[in-house]
Amino acid sequence: MASGPKLKFGSTEQDISARGERKWDVQAAVTYHAEPGLKPVSEVIGVTVTGPASDPCTSIAPGTPIVFDKMRVGFSPPEARENGRGIRGGRPWYQAADVHQAHQGRPAKADQAS
Repeated sequence: MASGPKLKFGSTEQDISARGERKWDVQAAVTYHAEPGLKPVSEVIGVTVTGPASDPCTSIAPGTPIVFDKMRVGFSPPEARENGRGIRGGRPWYQAADVHQAHQGRPAKADQAS
């Protein structure tokens, strides 16, 4: 996993949402079953995390399992290129409100603590 500021297109300046929140680009390795019975597929996806004032992954070590809060997935609409050669778009995009470690330790319940 890697993370850093999401930059405005063609710029070195960090992108900011319409609500004034900073955008972060989180690169995460994922593994999933595309179809039941087939072997798992692994790939790296880029998720835009909007909101935190500082990098949300600074305290997460590489290789740590993570969870995205309020994750959304969509597809950009496919469009014919101006030169008539091929199609652009039609690709998935990923957004989330936050990211944190999976399986964070929970405090023991009062009746179980001794």
